[in-house]
Amino acid sequence: MKPGLSSAADPKTSLPSADTAKPAIKDYATGVFNKIKENNKFISFLTNESLGTLPVGLVREINGKVYVIAIDSVRMTPQGAFLSAYFRFTFPGTDRELIFGGKNIAFTPGGIGAGTSTKLMLLNDQEVHINEHVELTFPGNGSNFVEWDCNGFRSANLAGMFEFDKGWIQPDNPGEDKVKAALNVNAKDLSNIMADIDIPAFRISGLNDFSFKVRHAVIDMSDVANPGGLNVTPDMLEDPSSPLLWRGFYLQELEVGLPQQMASKQGRPKVNVTNFIIDDQGVSGAVNAENIVKLGDASAGGWPLSIEKVGVSFSKNKLNGGALGGQLKIGFLGDDPLKYDASISMRGNDTYYSFALQTTADKTYSFFAGDITLNKDCRIEVTKTDKDFIPKATLTGKVDLNKSVLSVKGISFEDLTLSTQKPYVHSGTFDIATDGGSKMSGFPIGFDDLSLGISEGKVAVGATVKLNFMNSEDKGFSGSAGFVVTAAQEEEKSTIMVNNVAIEKIDTHWKLDKVTVSDIDLTVKVMAFQMHGIITLFDQHPVYGNGFRGMLDFSIPGPIPKAKATAYFGSKDNYRYWHVDAYIGVSIPVPPVLQITGMMGGMSYHMERPSNFDPYDSRNAIDKKGGMKDVNEIFQYVPSKDAGLGFMGGVSLALATEMVVNVNVALEVQFGTNGGFRYAQFDGAGYVMHEALKAKSKNEAKEDDSAPAWVQFKMRYDNVNSTFDANMKTYINIMGVLKGVNERGLVGEAALHVGPDDWYFYIGRPSQMFGLSIAGLAEVKSYFMMGSRVEDMPPLPSEVNEVFDDINTNFMAMENTMSTGRGFGFGAHFKTGFSFDYGVYGEFAVGAGSDILLRNYGDAKCAGSNSVIGFNGWYAAGQAYAYLKGDVGIRVKVFGRKKGFSIAKLTAAVLLQAKGPNPSWFRGTVGVKYSVLGGMVKGNANVKVELGSECDIVGAKEINIEVISEIKPDDQGTEVSVFSSPQVAFNIAIQRPFDMMNEYDQVATYRAQLDEVKLMNDKTPITGQLIVNPDGMSAYLQQRDILPGLSTLTASAKVHFEKRNGAAWEALKSDGKNIDYEVRSATFTTGEEPTTIGWDNVVYTYPVRNQYNFLPGEYKKGYIKLKYGQPKLFRKTDDQGKNYNVSAKFTSGQQQAINTNVSYDESMAQVNFDIPDGMSKEMVYTYNIVRSSLDGETAANNVTKKENLSVSDLGDSTTITQTALKGNANSKADKEVIAYSLRTSKYNTFSER
Repeated sequence: MKPGLSSAADPKTSLPSADTAKPAIKDYATGVFNKIKENNKFISFLTNESLGTLPVGLVREINGKVYVIAIDSVRMTPQGAFLSAYFRFTFPGTDRELIFGGKNIAFTPGGIGAGTSTKLMLLNDQEVHINEHVELTFPGNGSNFVEWDCNGFRSANLAGMFEFDKGWIQPDNPGEDKVKAALNVNAKDLSNIMADIDIPAFRISGLNDFSFKVRHAVIDMSDVANPGGLNVTPDMLEDPSSPLLWRGFYLQELEVGLPQQMASKQGRPKVNVTNFIIDDQGVSGAVNAENIVKLGDASAGGWPLSIEKVGVSFSKNKLNGGALGGQLKIGFLGDDPLKYDASISMRGNDTYYSFALQTTADKTYSFFAGDITLNKDCRIEVTKTDKDFIPKATLTGKVDLNKSVLSVKGISFEDLTLSTQKPYVHSGTFDIATDGGSKMSGFPIGFDDLSLGISEGKVAVGATVKLNFMNSEDKGFSGSAGFVVTAAQEEEKSTIMVNNVAIEKIDTHWKLDKVTVSDIDLTVKVMAFQMHGIITLFDQHPVYGNGFRGMLDFSIPGPIPKAKATAYFGSKDNYRYWHVDAYIGVSIPVPPVLQITGMMGGMSYHMERPSNFDPYDSRNAIDKKGGMKDVNEIFQYVPSKDAGLGFMGGVSLALATEMVVNVNVALEVQFGTNGGFRYAQFDGAGYVMHEALKAKSKNEAKEDDSAPAWVQFKMRYDNVNSTFDANMKTYINIMGVLKGVNERGLVGEAALHVGPDDWYFYIGRPSQMFGLSIAGLAEVKSYFMMGSRVEDMPPLPSEVNEVFDDINTNFMAMENTMSTGRGFGFGAHFKTGFSFDYGVYGEFAVGAGSDILLRNYGDAKCAGSNSVIGFNGWYAAGQAYAYLKGDVGIRVKVFGRKKGFSIAKLTAAVLLQAKGPNPSWFRGTVGVKYSVLGGMVKGNANVKVELGSECDIVGAKEINIEVISEIKPDDQGTEVSVFSSPQVAFNIAIQRPFDMMNEYDQVATYRAQLDEVKLMNDKTPITGQLIVNPDGMSAYLQQRDILPGLSTLTASAKVHFEKRNGAAWEALKSDGKNIDYEVRSATFTTGEEPTTIGWDNVVYTYPVRNQYNFLPGEYKKGYIKLKYGQPKLFRKTDDQGKNYNVSAKFTSGQQQAINTNVSYDESMAQVNFDIPDGMSKEMVYTYNIVRSSLDGETAANNVTKKENLSVSDLGDSTTITQTALKGNANSKADKEVIAYSLRTSKYNTFSER
């Protein structure tokens, strides 16, 4: 039976029936057209005679294109004839056919429908694939139809909806999911479809800083014309010779929104532009405008700015680059603005702005303490956030102070750093070079230092000056005093909307507050004694109230040691306080190797050390509250009404030679007013190979960077708040070769905190990892953290992000906002690089790292699920990456100037990310970017596999899916380490079921099965345990022993697919009989086998390496467990037939050796030996295993050896064996297989303790 068609005469019955939605109607209509073509049954006008033999095709030609109305059948009735007809055409630019039809079409001698036209309706809903990013849907609801008459096709009414890929462009309205645009056109020539179209406001995906509001746009699907005003360039076409074939959206007029972070009360800055396009390559166009925003109508973090010019270029959905220019007003410099320029580019997945200031040497700016003249090398940095631009200006120039009692000219400054964040002024370096005309209260003055900082909670310029109280010929008495010029800030606040969120911006204005003279300093140096004292007066001080602080250094020539003392006396609120402490240098031997080099002590009443755990950083907290000059105090103390009587004491210790090891330690105990215990604090610092330092102030601690290795350690128990804190910072800088990666050689910080409400422990953390720099060539970083507060997972390095610039690698953004903070995490990262430049230059970088984070997310749930995420709210995430980056080029002279030309650039990265369980998700991505001959040949490639609840398997096809992604070691690899294990990476998780569409368009459940991973040495298999990683994405063969050296080996893997059939699984078979296996192999050559046991191949030992208090009688068996067995080192005869003997001994620091037997267990990959009797107590021993040749007496006698043993104070030892040959011999010298040191306890067994 033929499918029925509805009548066109009645609109209610002209719509396709339910049957027309079936594919059979398309096939039937296609058959009708094919039959007409086969029989060549074409007519140009419809008559009664034409209906004699059906089907026939009614033909009409328009602009060289032929349109056919297929008349299928006729039904004769007394009322006349009724036809069935079809029409089809291929939508321009696609291969998609649209089929229209109708039945019961009246045909009389007067023509169709008694001389009127009729309609052929679109048979059903149709989706047209315009390109990879745009779909066009035509509904089969009667709005799409073809009009025709006896002459054939007349016109087509097309009404559809364009839908844009949200990974391409996104709606500017957050309430919409995708950008959609309605098409409504009546076309009399289907090769010339062109119409106005409304496109809602949108953003280019990944470019959220710019929005596009279209005011007038045209859709061009025409083959014969282009919209008026459109300039078609060759890069827009596949065939540059056919500009009329361009298809896309021509945006004639639109409004471009500039970054919302610059918004003011008037809203987001906007620019009206013309001539943008959207085609199969994306959005392209340029923004050029002037005088967009006047000064004050936009701001950066609160600093008023203007936008006087803007130029931005977009091409193929990417930001090519651009620039901004205008004026910026910095409140610190008064009302005069500075000019700025800013370049706009992409960095990673975000827009990056690089600002530059335009300054002239003849421009003077007024500030609260005088006048400033800026140099040309001033700079500005702008950090973009989701809500604002945060600027930071770094200025250089000269300043003249001319306020109150001061008149100081010609002060040069560098790196004066200003920002919109409190305290607004952050740093500055000043150089005082006056001509002698500077005065304070009429006295001539000279300067010791000048600085910028915080005083009494306000930004201030301060200095220490020398005052000449006597004539120059009268020596011995000198004095100094400090002055501070403070500024008052007036904050002007405004509220604006950014991304539909109210944001407060603050513009700060400055004015002079006061000039304060403080800290009187007197120095006396005469023959009888030397004295230095400082008195600081407190007048309504926010921290110290009213009172004074005095400090005194006193020394008398001769054996009497130097002494220091500090005293506070004052009152605050309704109580009085006082504190005194003193330090005296001594030299008291403490046999056998120690000496006390200093003693300190003190008492206090209603005073305590700040609660900030770091005694040096506590200075910052005090400065913010009121400030005070940083002088050489033993410790900082502040008044406290709750504190009662307290005392402290401490000593400085050193070895007999202070340059080896020295330590400062101090203990403080504080009691309350009721006599109860409040807190106890222990502080210390230790130095290795460095002169003792009594780090009594923050500045002293900072300036002592010459120590090759030192630590700061602190512990505090606070009985009032029931908290315990411990903290240790480690610093290393050994001649710049081995150095901590953080400031001043800081390797990292370890901390423990336990309190009533929270606890945490970390050894490094993502924001400041433990790290070492090795000779500036490599960096190694790691961290471990756990507790009620853990940091977010660190971001990926830029080298990885730039490879995956089309992927959002911040896969934890949503989870971070929901986390309660509880959990644990750890990670390790490594990077290295090198470069050369000898005419031919090269730069290379390699890095790798991994992170794991387990966090509690409380009651958070997934969308569409009623269950709590993870396991009772605990959810894990991890990432691992590796990258390689290189650039090779040549430098040549061009027109007398040497320029570099890149020959080849390559950046490659591998990224694995996973989260789980409930839901479980995994993404693996491999990417590469390359550029050859300066970009003449360039490209990129990405392979992505994503599995889990949001499954999106890229490029997956049932038959052609490659399960095996990679085998390591690499095929044809050479010098492969014998410690390697064959590893296989998979694109799909092994034994994890997944659903996909099969070749019959049915959804079925499959899984990949791993059959084997094997390793062959010629025809001999190397056995091992096959281990599949828990995520199923990789597997490896863990062999017991190391690989044979200098051998050609082959590693292979075999997998196959299984399909679920009810409760059973059936293997997929290519011919119905044989299982379809996927096999991949790699052949490689190993390097030499080691002749020693390296510590990276040791799992654990007993006794423990570098054990300090070993109990030799507790357990008489020792062992060394290996990761990979090395049995050849313990065999009596090697592969060449040479004979060896393996022996072991314990050697004391006095070179007394105790032999012990040693054996090797091949099945356990473990070295076993006996712990001998007679080991001395509290003695450093070195245990070593030696492999000696037995090839004849001559060879043995030909070798002479001398062992030099050096033992450090920590018990580490190094044995150097020097070997010489008396004459010619064929045997190798003895070889030390492994050695390590330990120190015995003063007890033989645990029970003796």
